[in-house]
Amino acid sequence: MSCYVDLIFKIGSAGFSNPSAKKHGNQWCHLTADTIEELHQMAEGIGLKKTYFQNKSVPHYDLIPSKRRLALKHGAIEIADPKKFYEIGRKLRKILDDSQKKQEGA
Repeated sequence: MSCYVDLIFKIGSAGFSNPSAKKHGNQWCHLTADTIEELHQMAEGIGLKKTYFQNKSVPHYDLIPSKRRLALKHGAIEIADPKKFYEIGRKLRKILDDSQKKQEGA
């Protein structure tokens, strides 16, 4: 089981535009993982608050370059292929959705 970071991109590239995020810089990447526990553990280990978690189609945390370096130092794996990164994140999304369905059916 692992955590993953994608490549850094600039705000405004690839259709990404978030004016409120600019206060933290204009370069970002994402952190996801094989399990939600690993994702939150890595985020905590690099100093992110759990409230920063984004439970979207790809569950993730946004990282600025300094946090990305910390994640890599703590064992995260760089994924350069955006499709592969998205695929990993979608697997986590499915795990979370299946878990929720089980809880609702119990």
